[in-house]
Amino acid sequence: MISLEQVTKQYQDSQPVLQGLSLQLVEGQFACLLGPSGCGKTTLLNLIAGFIKPTSGQVLVDEQQVTRPGPDRGVVFQDATLFPWMNVLDNVRFGLRQQGMNQQQAVATAAEYLELVGMADFQAALPISLSGGQRQRVAIARVLALQPRVLLMDEPFSALDANSRERLQDELLRICTMRPTTVLYVTHHVDEAAFLAERVLVMGPGADNIRADLLLEQPRPRNRNSEAFNTIKAMLRAELDRLPCCISPSENKGDVL
Repeated sequence: MISLEQVTKQYQDSQPVLQGLSLQLVEGQFACLLGPSGCGKTTLLNLIAGFIKPTSGQVLVDEQQVTRPGPDRGVVFQDATLFPWMNVLDNVRFGLRQQGMNQQQAVATAAEYLELVGMADFQAALPISLSGGQRQRVAIARVLALQPRVLLMDEPFSALDANSRERLQDELLRICTMRPTTVLYVTHHVDEAAFLAERVLVMGPGADNIRADLLLEQPRPRNRNSEAFNTIKAMLRAELDRLPCCISPSENKGDVL
């Protein structure tokens, strides 16, 4: 569904962030980009989103070259970026109205997706009154309501405490089961990739950005306390330990790179 063909991205006179990268993403798959800061994860996401253009090579979605953002690709950022002057319902409704949906249908659709993310009781609330996790639920509802074919997520839970992060990971898997979509999820948390992903792309700095391409066959949701889950984490850490300029996880804080 998504194809990158010999993509290089270089900012001004710096070294290329991505160089000669080729990659295919399968429709309906939940893939995680895992790697240290500065290895090009967000750049890769932004190329697929159409926010930036490659220096060379091309990015294709359904065999069509990506030249700009489009409604087929929804993006969830690390910060929820809600309109602070709009209540929760209006934040989700806004994009629907921009796409031409009538008022009654937009309200009904927004309410449906707020129900899906567990925020139905907060429709009249302003973003300032919500917790970080609640704001991210609204941000996810706003993107999903547009029914994109691809969901691009750039470390959306990294600013949350550990308990909130795990709860939203659970919710995200539940939502993706109910409303299947193709997901590309950027993270530097080993535990997060091990829990969420069907496929993990380990990225490192330098010309050969994709250092490992791993299919995780264990069924989801995975038990975070199981031996199988610890085996996945150990495998991912081993791949990260092979990277240059990679901080090795400690015994007590091994979930974060």
